[in-house]
Amino acid sequence: MSKVTDFIIDWETMGNAPDGAVVDLAVLVFEHDPYKLPMFEDLCKRGCRFKFNLQEEKGMRFFDQGTIDWWKKQDTEAQKHLKPSSEDVSVMEFYESFLDFLAAQGFDKKTGQGWCRGQSFDFPIMIDVIRKIYNTRETFKYEPCFFWQQRDVRTAVEATLLMRDMTMCPMPKGVLDGFVAHNAIHDCAKAALELLYSKRYALGLDDIPTGDDVDPRSVRK
Repeated sequence: MSKVTDFIIDWETMGNAPDGAVVDLAVLVFEHDPYKLPMFEDLCKRGCRFKFNLQEEKGMRFFDQGTIDWWKKQDTEAQKHLKPSSEDVSVMEFYESFLDFLAAQGFDKKTGQGWCRGQSFDFPIMIDVIRKIYNTRETFKYEPCFFWQQRDVRTAVEATLLMRDMTMCPMPKGVLDGFVAHNAIHDCAKAALELLYSKRYALGLDDIPTGDDVDPRSVRK
């Protein structure tokens, strides 16, 4: 069986619509093989994050009050991502580096799939950003993967576990040690593990954990 390499993206934004201001973007390339289970920490090390200059986006992308209010309710660790830093890059200039990262990690557009948690969120934002970078509505040749190769983690988990609305995959206690919610790289790594663990359960390689054996960060509170 040939190696199957996919990627996961996760945007953090200041608006839920495709033209909302973007805080950062994380991308993680992983081997989509339930027989090879990586550690959360190792997945995080493989991720790449682009933190954007929010000040530059004023007048170019939209800041929605509802999302601003939502950020105010998040913990201080998550809110750190909103502050200016020396890592900030322009949303108009990062994209070639993003594609270079995918290529360097072994992603093949002809065979690989692009994943996200919420098909109506991450990829529409990506398309809107690409349109503005290249000043065109026709983005097909610029997109990181073909639109028919885009997949949603929630749908995959629900379908694999055969339980309606079970869109988060319970994982063994300790698997997500070090996880910080709304850290985009952490969210990508968690999503990759959800895909792999749900397949392992379906294949009978592991039993679904219950009770105190469940990592609380892997289920709804």
